[in-house]
Amino acid sequence: MKKIVILFLAISLAGTTITAMEGLSVGGELAIVDFDDAGEWMFIRPMVIYEKSFDALDIYVEGGAPFWVNPEFWLGLDVNAKVTYNLDVGLGKLALSAESWSFLPVIEDFMISTVSQVPVSWFGVFGGSYKFSTYLGLEAQYTHGFDFGDFYGRVETPFVVIENGASFFDWAMLNLTAGVEANSGFGGGMTIFNVLRNYGDGSDFFYAVGLFGSYRSGPLFAGIDIVIPVNDMDFYGVTFVPKIEYKLDSSFTIYGSLPISGIGSDNDVILGLIAGVKYRF
Repeated sequence: MKKIVILFLAISLAGTTITAMEGLSVGGELAIVDFDDAGEWMFIRPMVIYEKSFDALDIYVEGGAPFWVNPEFWLGLDVNAKVTYNLDVGLGKLALSAESWSFLPVIEDFMISTVSQVPVSWFGVFGGSYKFSTYLGLEAQYTHGFDFGDFYGRVETPFVVIENGASFFDWAMLNLTAGVEANSGFGGGMTIFNVLRNYGDGSDFFYAVGLFGSYRSGPLFAGIDIVIPVNDMDFYGVTFVPKIEYKLDSSFTIYGSLPISGIGSDNDVILGLIAGVKYRF
């Protein structure tokens, strides 16, 4: 069960390089993963995205219907919503955000989690008989612009609840990030993850360091996310997520990633392949 935490951290780190699109978009994703000894898993996720800016307010809503075609057929629904308020503070800008994400299985009493983020859209598998999961988060980010790009610092307080029958697994987090996003060329930064894990019959703390780097040139974006546990290294190992995104034109975007987790741990290495395409109207 503890593997869920490190996979979720990789998702959070991937969010540092989200590329925003205005208006309505549709798309689809294909994910294949060899999850420990369970064999190969594969699912397809059609999705619809709407995002709009109203003066200082930004709204993002995404809905998906992931269905698994191997080894059996399962169907679920997920909804991600984020509201951000932007204001000028000194020489920079402050963005205050509230975000929620929920997954609900429709067919079969089994759940595999998907969290959609561009350019890394999927990383993490929840095994077992989970019936419902939800993510709530508050975020504050300060950005200072320079000629070469933006320097930013961010504080996040995610809270995750996963229902497994009568019990709940709660994760309360405090994540601190500092980074540089270049207009062109190289960027990167670091995140400190502080996680309080509650398993119903007890709780403990988990700490990790996230490193991320990126390269941007015209329509091409490439990056890598790395999560290194401070404790429980023998259980989690190191997680790598190389990723790429390419804008074919003003409407079409293709992207992909190769998440790898469990490197250096006592458990099997988890390999994944994610490919997606989006069309913006």
